Amino acid sequence: MVAGNKVKRFPAILKRQVKEGHEIANHTYNHIYDRNITAAKLTAELDQTDEIIKQITGYKPTLYRPFGGLHNDLIINTAIQNWKLVILWSWHQDPQDCRNPTASKISRYITKGVKPGNIILLHDWNGSEFSQISQSVKALESIMRYLYRNDYECVTVSEMLYRSIKIIPTPFDTFYHFSQEDSFLKEREVSRWELK
Repeated sequence: MVAGNKVKRFPAILKRQVKEGHEIANHTYNHIYDRNITAAKLTAELDQTDEIIKQITGYKPTLYRPFGGLHNDLIINTAIQNWKLVILWSWHQDPQDCRNPTASKISRYITKGVKPGNIILLHDWNGSEFSQISQSVKALESIMRYLYRNDYECVTVSEMLYRSIKIIPTPFDTFYHFSQEDSFLKEREVSRWELK
């Protein structure tokens, strides 16, 4: 999940993320923390971020994480109108790393509560000028070691969503198909027989 203004400042990091196989999602341009944001302002934030990501990577993301997890009907509907699926995180897996706890505390918190299907929220920077590497980055080595030792597999959000529709029918037999080729979120009707 990337904020557009950070992508503009650090395009090499985004290129590296894509090269290493990470999924890129829109996190707005200015990371505005406002539950009362207007549809027009949110659309502008999403568009501006999509444009800079597309300039650097060649495609537009189909996933969006609202700033601070703030969401309401307007935010969700605006995201959908902009061909975005809203993705949050597993609420019990937020180590509050924005408050800069130690790497060992972050690692213990994550490994103690991890469950299959979790989306773990971590941040890769600390400080307004991004001069410090966050404690979360330092904690990743021990977190990843624990996950692999306990037979967890780390996958992208889209891969996790794709796998979940294979085992859990969605309401009204509808699921969202993600396509890197055309970068649009497409809705497709599926019979229950296809979900086996």
